[in-house]
Amino acid sequence: MLFSVDVAASIGYPVQSSLRLFRHPEAYRWFLLLTFLMGLPVFVKAGIRALLISRFGIEGYGVYLSALSLGSWLTYGIILAAYGYIFRKHIYPLAERLEKEGYFSG
Repeated sequence: MLFSVDVAASIGYPVQSSLRLFRHPEAYRWFLLLTFLMGLPVFVKAGIRALLISRFGIEGYGVYLSALSLGSWLTYGIILAAYGYIFRKHIYPLAERLEKEGYFSG
């Protein structure tokens, strides 16, 4: 969440308004999902590692490295896509609605 506040501040949005928006209960639950997704690569790598070592042993180290690389790229791609989707479909509309309600003025 704080990373998103920093990104918003770097493109000109006030830090306090961003913090208020991102701590709103409707937005906060989406940040919990993003946090879960950011931990996902660790579990994907562990699963790939366990599967490949049990199947190929240490002789399949090259396959192991390739699969881990592919798994990392895929999970980080999913995280990036989810981040964009959540902001476009949930955070931006929430910010517009709260702006109309005067949430940031007080």
